[in-house]
Amino acid sequence: MKCTSFLPIALFFSDDKSRICIFAKAGLSVRQMFRLMELEKGVKLGCLPFTEIDARNLLLSFRNVNQDDDAIDLIAMCKKLKDEDHSFKYNFKIGRHNRLEDIVWSYASSVHLYEAFSDAVVFDTTHHLDACDMRLGIWVGVDNHGMTCFFSCVLLTEEDT
Repeated sequence: MKCTSFLPIALFFSDDKSRICIFAKAGLSVRQMFRLMELEKGVKLGCLPFTEIDARNLLLSFRNVNQDDDAIDLIAMCKKLKDEDHSFKYNFKIGRHNRLEDIVWSYASSVHLYEAFSDAVVFDTTHHLDACDMRLGIWVGVDNHGMTCFFSCVLLTEEDT
């Protein structure tokens, strides 16, 4: 049984749209975006209210953005999310040549999950994003029911940062 219902782009939840956009700016593939959103929302594989095709169509509508400004846009989106929700957390580091070296962010729901279930945390940096030559790191844990909890994301230029 498949849990996915088909929604036109206009019917994405604004929160989901902003997350897809921020993940795209961070260089994640659509498949990686879906896994992170499924982990964050605590739903089974394929049970988001939209499909990967819907997300790809949404991203195609954003393609007119200059790729050189992706880091600036990512920081601006984090600032906007922080202004809208004071529980949203982010931090970044600009390095030599005015290049984004590291950025970490966590949504309010993830902060609350971390406060409740931070006893066992896994940090994974196995994904390398070729588009921005950075490593994607995620913090995940497990709640009282054995469900995976998504805590935070980070983009790193060096894995040992």
